Amino acid sequence: MLWLEQFYGGVDIVHQPGKQNLSDPLSRRPDHMLCAAVSVSGDDLLQRIQQAYQEDAYFDKPFPFLVNKGGLWFMGDRLVVPRDRRLRQDIIRECHDSLSAGHFGVAKTLQKVAQRFWWPHMHRSVHAYVLACADCQRNKSSNLPPAGLMQPLPVPGQKWEQITMDLITDLPVTQHG
Repeated sequence: MLWLEQFYGGVDIVHQPGKQNLSDPLSRRPDHMLCAAVSVSGDDLLQRIQQAYQEDAYFDKPFPFLVNKGGLWFMGDRLVVPRDRRLRQDIIRECHDSLSAGHFGVAKTLQKVAQRFWWPHMHRSVHAYVLACADCQRNKSSNLPPAGLMQPLPVPGQKWEQITMDLITDLPVTQHG
């Protein structure tokens, strides 16, 4: 506080309680309130998973490490997704492409999927999906350095100082050989 007094002179700093303190009207505009876009998969996803369990012979036998709760298989607190490619793609799409997902990279998308779901080789599925995402390919910047500018070769000082050859192979044979 000493340096403030030296800088501003005899300025008194007084705290005003919240009821008496007028807030900045621009920072409190109602149209600037934050809202979160949340997408809930809902009962449709659970029904699709239960249907896929019946079609997947892998789930016919009991598992010591899986728990069946109401017709759904869980590994710990994560829902086990059967071997249905379309179902797994939809789950990854929800965690990568939705408004709340933000088209994050492989690690963050995998983390988001792994919070609620589990299937063998989940990392491979997420990795392949994110690398093939058309929006990410179009909008994400490359980490590669920009290509260098082409530089002209120095002009030789005399004849035969510099010799270049273009080697072209596998050309078709002409009529004259």
